[in-house]
Amino acid sequence: MKRIIIMSMLAAAVFSLSAYSILDMNSGNQVFRGNARLLSMGNAGVYNQGGSISLALNPGLAGFLTEGLSLQFNSGTAINYEDRSIPMYNFFDGYIDDANYVSNSNAFADVTGNISYRKQFNDLGIGVQLGYNPVVDFNSCYQEQVRNDGNTDAGNSGDNSPDGYPPIIARNFLDSNGSLGGLYAGAGISMNDQFSAGILMQQLAGDWEYNRRIMWTDMAEALSDDDLPDSDIEISGEFKDAWQLGWGFAYELNERIGVGFAMQMKSELDRDVSGSIDGITSEDIFIDTLTVNGELDSLYWQDMLNEKYNKYILPGSYRIGFRYHPRNVWNTYMNLDLEWVNYSEVDQRFADVTNYYIGLEHQINQKLPMRFGFNYKTSYYIFADGDYEFARKVSMPSFTAGTGFKLMSAIDVDLGIEYSLRKYEQLDLFMDGYYDQDGLWNEQVPMDRDWDNPDQVDESLITLQASFTWHWQVK
Repeated sequence: MKRIIIMSMLAAAVFSLSAYSILDMNSGNQVFRGNARLLSMGNAGVYNQGGSISLALNPGLAGFLTEGLSLQFNSGTAINYEDRSIPMYNFFDGYIDDANYVSNSNAFADVTGNISYRKQFNDLGIGVQLGYNPVVDFNSCYQEQVRNDGNTDAGNSGDNSPDGYPPIIARNFLDSNGSLGGLYAGAGISMNDQFSAGILMQQLAGDWEYNRRIMWTDMAEALSDDDLPDSDIEISGEFKDAWQLGWGFAYELNERIGVGFAMQMKSELDRDVSGSIDGITSEDIFIDTLTVNGELDSLYWQDMLNEKYNKYILPGSYRIGFRYHPRNVWNTYMNLDLEWVNYSEVDQRFADVTNYYIGLEHQINQKLPMRFGFNYKTSYYIFADGDYEFARKVSMPSFTAGTGFKLMSAIDVDLGIEYSLRKYEQLDLFMDGYYDQDGLWNEQVPMDRDWDNPDQVDESLITLQASFTWHWQVK
């Protein structure tokens, strides 16, 4: 067995499981449960007539399905852009501007599908559905280059690389992948086409992997007399199968106003976790750390992983929504949703939050819909400060738009786009002090930055979605 002194890079590996954005360390990226029409209307749709896939958002709409058999398919792509910068100061310690030192952009895809059927019996309508939907996506990717303090004015000679910039001495990588989700089934019943209630059971299964690598370059090995071994940390796990329960109802007050309510129950999953450092498995690694009393203690890294990751919790949520259909020539629909998410069920350092969704649809010449929307969502992330961890709230406003059309008079096609942005602070993902090796630096001495000088992160996310719906009237 091998004993390893815990370092900042190991701590980062334990706390940086991510999805799309490297900020989403604990929860992963929650995949939108709806079609392109709802996406383009700000994700508002607890009461809607947007197609069978939207029933994953509110199972209570199952009784309002169009009579007959429907098949719907969604294809979505999320593009994440991230810029990390540090503040720059003049000789008198006056703030000048934030200097961007790394940029990343990555694209990720998800697909969903659903088949549904509704039959009317006089005043009673019964709808059933079966589909596939990823609930959480763990895919993310981050890369950065580390350069030394070589003289950029020296051209291609001396300690400079051929591009005229200081040489790259290391390349850093953070990658994660995997998903959580599966098949779902639901059913609903309606009375007089005015009130509908339903229930949905979602299968939860999947796995995830995380990898953190520091790769020294040939230039670094040539400059340094020290031994420069690469670093490779891997963490992986498999979720044990579980089920998530959702239910809801919808009520049409009159031809102008409808109201809906949906609830997702809290889900807690067990997962088997394992890891390795430079090829040595977590069961063969000791971690030397300090107790709360300041005494040196040793733990198996496997025990630390189990304590941190053996449970995964999806918080419960409640959502109420209204649809307003005013009398005008544009056949306007307006959706408004309020959502309460119980993040306190995930971590005692989190508080419950309220999210807001609003959307609008106008019909141009009764054929071409123009859709717009906005939503404002809040989540949490954990940050370390010395030997302690704290929670910090971060908000993400999003703007949406979209349209739809008929294809060959048999297929409904809907298109949607969402642009989201957020800004937050985070410590350096790869602390500078790790690269303080003999021979790699001329005058500068790399030092770790703390919360007095954190990274400033500007992040944007573009989500594109297309939905295709086929409907057959079955007698």
